[in-house]
Amino acid sequence: MLGEACSGLRTCEVLKWGEDIFGTLIPGDEFMNVWRCKGQHANNPYIKNHPGMKALLAAHAAWKSVNYPNAKEFFPSHCGGTVTNGALAKRLRSIRKKLKRKLTSHGMRAFYVLTRRSQGASDEQIADEIGHTSNGACIKTTYGGVPDEWRTGKGPNFSWLPTKAPLAWAKLESNGWKFPKPEPEAEQVAARPERITCMRAKLCCRISHLAVRGSDRIQSFQLPHQSIHSLLGALGAKQMFDAGAKRFDRARFCRSPFG
Repeated sequence: MLGEACSGLRTCEVLKWGEDIFGTLIPGDEFMNVWRCKGQHANNPYIKNHPGMKALLAAHAAWKSVNYPNAKEFFPSHCGGTVTNGALAKRLRSIRKKLKRKLTSHGMRAFYVLTRRSQGASDEQIADEIGHTSNGACIKTTYGGVPDEWRTGKGPNFSWLPTKAPLAWAKLESNGWKFPKPEPEAEQVAARPERITCMRAKLCCRISHLAVRGSDRIQSFQLPHQSIHSLLGALGAKQMFDAGAKRFDRARFCRSPFG
């Protein structure tokens, strides 16, 4: 979330850091190479390495060197590999009841826009910084307007780092950057094999029934020889779920299910 707040990038764009050249600084260390989704990469493949970003990168490097000294990933996961796209959203959902409000990481993009506006940046400039080609029109329609004095250089000039509260990583830093790696709950681990077996059995039953009712349409699936995962890939997740909504025995597949 802090990476999104300091860069204005989306979650999937921040998670690209560590791949290819993304997340590396260009000579001079004033800008960072980044990737953008939605076909916006060519608009502006860089972000400013401002003081807030510099502090964040330094803290992240210190944390990683202590907890994952041998990891090649920029965002290593305690499960191995890199953090997935859904990890942050899942964590935010888990603390929703405690916070008594819904939080999404995309709100950090709004924070970036607000901060840059307070610093006197025009909507046209901010649009370029976050990869838009709307020349500021999308900024106005999405994030609303600003007080007139903000447009004349008299804004509050928000800082990237807090001035009246501890830094987000202050507790980690005081603890030597050590962070306990979470372990799966015992109940979830114990129930997982039974749950998977049950799901596989139900799915096999439904698919077998579908094979009998419409064998002329799905001969190429070779059901007896394919695993569940391969079969899901062949059918296509969207078709499978759409068919499930109307019951598998009523599903109507197109003449060429792979088309």
